[in-house]
Amino acid sequence: MASGSENSSNTARYALALSAVAFAFMVRAVVNADVVRVPPLSFFAAVACAAWFGGYGPALLAALASTVILAVREHLPFSGPTVAGVLLLFGSGVGLAWAAAAMRRAREHADASTAAALRRQEELERQNGERERAERALHDQYLLTQAITDNATAALCMTDAQGRCTYVNPAAEELLGASFVQLRGRVLHDVLHEAHPGDGEATCPLSAGAPGRTLRAHVDEVRRADNSVLPVLCAVTPILRAGEPVGSVLELRDISVERRAARDRDALLQVTEQARLNAEAASRAKDEFLAVLSHELRSPLQAMVGWLAALRLHGGDPTMVQRAADALDRSLRVQGGLVNDLLDVSRIISGKLTLQHTWVDLALVAAASVEAARPAAEQKGLALQLTTPNEAVPLLGDPARLEQMIANLVLNAIKFTPRGGHVRVEVRRNGTQAVVDVDDDGEGISADVLPHIFERFRQADSQSTRVHGGLGLGLAIVRHLAEAHGGAAHASSAGAGRGASFRIVLPLAAGAAPSGEATSSRPATTLDGVRILLVDDDRESAEPLALALGHHGAEVAYATSVAEALARLDRERFDIVVSDLGMPGESGLSLARTLRVREQAGAARLPAIALTGFASREDQAAALEAGFDDHLAKPVDLAVLADCVGRLARS
Repeated sequence: MASGSENSSNTARYALALSAVAFAFMVRAVVNADVVRVPPLSFFAAVACAAWFGGYGPALLAALASTVILAVREHLPFSGPTVAGVLLLFGSGVGLAWAAAAMRRAREHADASTAAALRRQEELERQNGERERAERALHDQYLLTQAITDNATAALCMTDAQGRCTYVNPAAEELLGASFVQLRGRVLHDVLHEAHPGDGEATCPLSAGAPGRTLRAHVDEVRRADNSVLPVLCAVTPILRAGEPVGSVLELRDISVERRAARDRDALLQVTEQARLNAEAASRAKDEFLAVLSHELRSPLQAMVGWLAALRLHGGDPTMVQRAADALDRSLRVQGGLVNDLLDVSRIISGKLTLQHTWVDLALVAAASVEAARPAAEQKGLALQLTTPNEAVPLLGDPARLEQMIANLVLNAIKFTPRGGHVRVEVRRNGTQAVVDVDDDGEGISADVLPHIFERFRQADSQSTRVHGGLGLGLAIVRHLAEAHGGAAHASSAGAGRGASFRIVLPLAAGAAPSGEATSSRPATTLDGVRILLVDDDRESAEPLALALGHHGAEVAYATSVAEALARLDRERFDIVVSDLGMPGESGLSLARTLRVREQAGAARLPAIALTGFASREDQAAALEAGFDDHLAKPVDLAVLADCVGRLARS
């Protein structure tokens, strides 16, 4: 089919050549050749046209046809000159055909070159456009990447194949404490400190790993420009080219807060664990204390029950009666001491223990405490020795509490010193301080118990097989009272079986104590002629008190309620009222208020003492506010009660 198209094209070119020849001679025919001898321009025009449009072959055909037609039409004779002229004409046509064809080929080649140049220009323009678009896209990508890295909160660093820094973002500059200018070209391995070299992680930016993948994040330490060290979480991503690493990207995140939080969490866990252990220890101590408390309360109760039974069986035996009285007195004193210790500890815990400060000579207080403890020492066959200075040891403190402190230490030493041992008490001045030392050669204190010796409810021996009694509160009370007086309490021991030493250090008062203010012994109180109204709904408690006050010479009447007491006051004259507070119907507070109302109405003032089991400071304040002149807590020492009654009755 292609051959047919080519044949058709050749036919058309040759037909075009013949048509050009025919057209040329038609034009020549129009011109009056007979009049004007026109050169055979039409001959050359036909040949040129055939060569230009048809090529060299059609041009030869046009030259041959034009020569033949010209010779025939001009009736040229067949002679040498004529043949030569015809051949010359034909040769000219052939030359013209060749020249025209060459020009045609030159034109086609020029057109092809021009088209090729245009195509190359278009390709270059297209490539330039694509390159510009690619450059714009790359620039936009660079701006986006720069914006992301510059505003990233993570510190980002880039290195080359040798690990030298090629870029850091602002977050990295802040983290490292240095600018990019200072870090450029530095090997980051010199900047980073590996925190855990034993875990196999390396800080080298080109550490071996899966190609193109981020290595597992690991903990490093970064040395900042100021030489401080920060813990960081480091992740390294290799930059690959043709599968070979040419650099890396490091992401650093400051984990100081997490480290501190972890430390705080660990510390909190330790505190929580210690609190749990302390709570468990406190729970055990509470259980042990309750067991000890039960034992200590039941033992004197058992003694009292036993001696009461013995009195019922052998009440007529004076010796038995005396022994029973002594045993009951000891049991009551033990129980009273236990109750007082519990109340004191309760006040200490609640912050309600108050002191009545006055001038006092510590040497006299110590002497009174030692004399009160001497019967207990003599009963165990102990040598109890007191050493005091020749001069006074003045303090500004609560005499009763000071005596309680020293007595607790002395009784504690007596308790833990075996028969035949020694207890030494020394009072001395040391500069601006007063010192009380209580030493014994008894059982001593082990090293594990010594740091806890002044803690509440702590005893070295709290088992059922323990040898010594007590609640373990005495030393805790000593420490608190010493601190409340501005001093301190200390304990020391060389170990078990080597004795113990206790020391109280108190600040001396400025100047000497005023005359008559120091503690001194008092003579026994007599209540001859004093009429007392004793108000208590519990006859079992009231009758022994009435007998004791009567033994001091007083006349005692008894009432079981506030109404009965007021009725007796209307009928009889009394010098003083001693009343309980907690009674059915009206309380003792109501009785005191009624007495003060009568006093305001013109009646003579009648002193009143509150004798009650409500022993807190609040109860004391309420009693005094209601109108009582004094407040005594049950169980009361009968000598103290007699002294208070005598003092108020005589006033």
